[in-house]
Amino acid sequence: MHSLLQIYVLIISALISTAFSSELKLLFVIHRHGDRTPIQCYPMDPYSNASYWPDGWGELTPVGKKRMFGVGSYLRKRYQHFLSDNPREVRIRSSGADRCLETVALVMAGLYRPEGRWQWSDNLGHEWQPFPIQTEPREMDGMLNSGSKCLVAEQELTRIHNSPEVIQYVNQRKAVLNYVSSNTGLNITNLTAAEEVFDTLLIEKENKYELPLWVDEHTYHTLSQISDMTFYFDFSTKLIQRLRTVNDLIPGDWNSECQNTGLSFASKTVMPYMFGSLLTLAVMALIYIIYTFLKPKNREIVYQMLPIR
Repeated sequence: MHSLLQIYVLIISALISTAFSSELKLLFVIHRHGDRTPIQCYPMDPYSNASYWPDGWGELTPVGKKRMFGVGSYLRKRYQHFLSDNPREVRIRSSGADRCLETVALVMAGLYRPEGRWQWSDNLGHEWQPFPIQTEPREMDGMLNSGSKCLVAEQELTRIHNSPEVIQYVNQRKAVLNYVSSNTGLNITNLTAAEEVFDTLLIEKENKYELPLWVDEHTYHTLSQISDMTFYFDFSTKLIQRLRTVNDLIPGDWNSECQNTGLSFASKTVMPYMFGSLLTLAVMALIYIIYTFLKPKNREIVYQMLPIR
């Protein structure tokens, strides 16, 4: 799942439908940050020295920067007949992590190269223009940070981790977890700890570093599966989906707007949301909520997962 999250962008399109055609009115662009360095290394990691990661811990790499600029260029090409050159038609909301803020700035640079009156100087002003990026402190960001403070969500996550299904899944993989523990210097007793090790190994592999001999094909594959299931379990109930994403991600005026004839959103036509990997599964519940509860009349809500490699 980790690789999938890195290379796909979710686009939700709101259209006004008539008897003969549909007119695109609004785009939600929901995507993860670009390729990054490891958040942390394990104690026995041969690549734990900061010299292996000159960009810093958990920061965008040059590959990630290039990819995110390419996302913006791709979106401009795909929606060139819908978008104008006016940067004021965009409202941006990002997680407060540095890698997320940098990512959305790069996407906007590719999406809105300044044209005409928006060129503000003879050099840089012909290539780039600034955008206001809305964000909140991460610990308070209930919209885009699944680790923000929420007692009920924390209790629900604890309940999930202590559920018979999760306990059985962990017990069936104890041999692998013990093996990984002995080779990393960690005491891995839960899925989250195993997922964090795999995240580090995956990034090291993507950066062409040779993995230690203990990371054989079976171990790597098993950790990859555990990583996938960690994301699944952490957002496996409607309660935690609602608490961690859906309520805040839907704009406050969506419901009222969907009852009216128009769909204006204060004249905004593009609304990018930038966050990390943990919310990608939960945000898919947004589609379910829109179709099931809001039931917009004479409108279509179209979502697509687009490859951006």
